[in-house]
Amino acid sequence: MSLIGLPIIHLCLVKLAISISLDNGVAAIWPSSGIYIVGILRFGIKFLPAIAFSEFLSNTWLYGIIYKTPYVVLVVTIITIVNSLDALIIYLLNKKFIGSDNYFERSQDTFKFLAIAVGESFFTSHAAILTLCLTQNLPWDAYQISWWAWWMALPLNTLFITPPLLAWTKTHHRKRPLPSSWKLELLLMGFIIAVINQISFIKAYPIEYTFLPILVWSAFRFRLRETSIVTLLIAALAIWGTTKGTGSFYRQSTMESLILLQSFIGVFALTSLVLSATIRENWWAEFRLKQANENLEERVEKRTLELQDALKELKLTQSQVIQNEKMSSLGQLVAGIAHEINNPVNFIHGNITHFKEYTQDLLNQKC
Repeated sequence: MSLIGLPIIHLCLVKLAISISLDNGVAAIWPSSGIYIVGILRFGIKFLPAIAFSEFLSNTWLYGIIYKTPYVVLVVTIITIVNSLDALIIYLLNKKFIGSDNYFERSQDTFKFLAIAVGESFFTSHAAILTLCLTQNLPWDAYQISWWAWWMALPLNTLFITPPLLAWTKTHHRKRPLPSSWKLELLLMGFIIAVINQISFIKAYPIEYTFLPILVWSAFRFRLRETSIVTLLIAALAIWGTTKGTGSFYRQSTMESLILLQSFIGVFALTSLVLSATIRENWWAEFRLKQANENLEERVEKRTLELQDALKELKLTQSQVIQNEKMSSLGQLVAGIAHEINNPVNFIHGNITHFKEYTQDLLNQKC
């Protein structure tokens, strides 16, 4: 299924990226790389053939039919390998250094994810641009801006395209419905974003950083799923305004426009992800602490009941010992009394015969 669906999605995204490219054809974003990362992280290595097939088809169409570049077979092969390796290397490094499937839910994992994308893309972007320059498909004086755009595309995609896709494709054991108050807040947030977009990216007033309180609001009030969508929306508005020449980031120099746009997207996306992850970590820490306190209280209560039972048993045993001691003392007393009574009785019983004989003798003498 991915061998059919992914190439169609990729071709549509390639056309979208070309349609919103900057003045000299430099693409501000390349969203397909973000989708590749989501696919291989969710489905594993088995998703790699779909990535390679999508790249082969799109590169053949782009470089062979649209641009009609020389050495088309070599260019298509190398670009396909480079873009496929991007997803594969990021997948392997994430499994090694992050390991968990809960991406972007811890602040340290967010920085690790970004560092992996930046480091890996630094080398593969050089390989791709060198190939285009050596095959005379790109002039050497355009090497810097082309390499910068290619290098920064992957890290930026991992910040504002990959997170919402990972968050919304995650399997939840129990899906919680969106509260009504959240829906109202999201509508209000959308209205404020539309107003700021009208002022900043259409009328070109430099107030684009007023989006920051919106992201803070979203991070504190909503989950990663909603916060990542808000970040994606703001980034899309910034890209659209800049590429159409109406945004506050638009400059005569393509390199300057690209750096301003990418820095804005990177800072906002990273801020929202880290803030959302930090809030989630604090919530989990508070939850675990509360759970630990409840467990401790249960253990203390259980231990108290055990001590109370032990105390009752001890008191019962003590009373039994005291009763036994009393009965033992009473037995000794009775035995002593019996012994004392038994001595005179034995004396009388032993001498009654002699008393009888003596009495009989006295009576016989008187007679």
